[in-house]
Amino acid sequence: MGLFAEGERTVLRLTHRGLETFPVDNPDLARANFVEGWSAIIGTSLPEFIARRQSA
Repeated sequence: MGLFAEGERTVLRLTHRGLETFPVDNPDLARANFVEGWSAIIGTSLPEFIARRQSA
């Protein structure tokens, strides 16, 4: 994971490693689920959290 300045913005790079070590017969551990989960956390939950903190 890394944070990088890009103009007046900050870019977050998150790399989830080790997925190949998870059991392939468990659909809950499919790569698509991780992509969806991280996208929701970073794209929705994190901005909402930051907005609440800034308004407190």
